[in-house]
Amino acid sequence: PPANVKVGKMGLGGGWGASAIYYKHRLESRRSRRWLLSPTSLVFAVVVIVFAAFTRDSGPLPAFLMAVYMQMFSEALSRFGRELTKPYIYLMPESSFAKLVAALRESIRGGLVESLVVFVPIGLILALDGWTIAALVLARWSFTLVYNADTVAEMRLFGGVSSKVLTLLFYFLLMLAIALPGIVAAIVLSALGVHPALCYAALAVLNVPVSLLALFLCRNMLQYAELNDQ
Repeated sequence: PPANVKVGKMGLGGGWGASAIYYKHRLESRRSRRWLLSPTSLVFAVVVIVFAAFTRDSGPLPAFLMAVYMQMFSEALSRFGRELTKPYIYLMPESSFAKLVAALRESIRGGLVESLVVFVPIGLILALDGWTIAALVLARWSFTLVYNADTVAEMRLFGGVSSKVLTLLFYFLLMLAIALPGIVAAIVLSALGVHPALCYAALAVLNVPVSLLALFLCRNMLQYAELNDQ
């Protein structure tokens, strides 16, 4: 065998207990040469930015709705949903909620980066003020929690449903239920003539606790490997 063999970085590089899931995701990203965003997420970001350029006369709302719609597909391709179907996550001697949060960490970080990549250029294209850009970034990032909480709730409540059509229907209904308080607040504030930045900020502020509540209520789903998706 050769005398000098170059060995790459070995091990997860950190993590203990449930947090090892997050470092596993970081290792997988490094091995796939994905540092900030996946190629798919970059394509989605470009699509939204181009869409915003074509609809610039209508303000930021069409671009925001398009970004949230495209985010549904990028979150569906994330590692979080796939992680919940792996057998070892059920065997880890940690609380179910701790494992859910650890599995979410990469999606949360990636969602923030993706929101910045999308809405900073859009803000410049639409000549928005800094407060509105920041509120758009936070509102779009908050849907990272909404979609992932929706995934957990759908798997916990309807994991035994074999029909793909019903599964998709339940997914949309649960997503609307989680996001509804923030949507209603944003619409009411907009009707009152409040600055758009505060409307998007209200959406983000309400999305986060409602999503965390949904995750907490479904926290015991990892105690028993009973999901049909496996």
